[in-house]
Amino acid sequence: MQALRDEHARNLRDGESDARRTCVFVGGLHAGADARIITAAFEPFGPIRDVSVPQAGAQQQPHRGIAFVTFHEHADAVAAVENMDQGELLGFRIHCRFARGSGGETDSHP
Repeated sequence: MQALRDEHARNLRDGESDARRTCVFVGGLHAGADARIITAAFEPFGPIRDVSVPQAGAQQQPHRGIAFVTFHEHADAVAAVENMDQGELLGFRIHCRFARGSGGETDSHP
């Protein structure tokens, strides 16, 4: 909870409004965590607009161990960060925070 408050303070200093952020960065993912598994893990917090799992390069390689989960509502994104940060998915400890981006309605991500 304190980490979210600290990030909120940083965003205010940087001119970004936390109130509209809906994109959550998820790091530390197991190679077997695909969009379907990530969606299932985060859907309990609210309707999801998009799940993006950036690939490592060639199609045969696994993803980079990160994902971006975009919710329809800011409150759902907050609940996801608060409940899933330092949680476990497929046996790996994951890290969740608001994605850095333009600060618009949804944050930009690769």
